[in-house]
Amino acid sequence: MLRYRCMSHSETELPDVRTTTLSIAGMSCAVCVRHVARALDGMTGVIHAHVDLRTNEASVENIPR
Repeated sequence: MLRYRCMSHSETELPDVRTTTLSIAGMSCAVCVRHVARALDGMTGVIHAHVDLRTNEASVENIPR
């Protein structure tokens, strides 16, 4: 269970968070990276997505359904 502390609130429990690594094909520039990251970030259950052009991978933190 992931926990965080907000300065104005007490410690709060978050649901289990999973990190998934995805292979991404066809990216050639920073604009591609930005488009893929925004698309992933907009998906239900995704907390954060980091896309790496050098490795052609995306690391996605999400709450499993």
